Amino acid sequence: MPKDGTSDMGLTKDFTNSPLHRFKKPGSKNYNNIYPPGTVLH
Repeated sequence: MPKDGTSDMGLTKDFTNSPLHRFKKPGSKNYNNIYPPGTVLH
């Protein structure tokens, strides 16, 4: 996210409370691919 007071020119948006947030929909394809951090560095 851009620093406060700088212009982002509309390139970033906050979807935290939006229904369009890709990880908020239970059962969605993206929701099924969230895992805790692993020990292997790729």
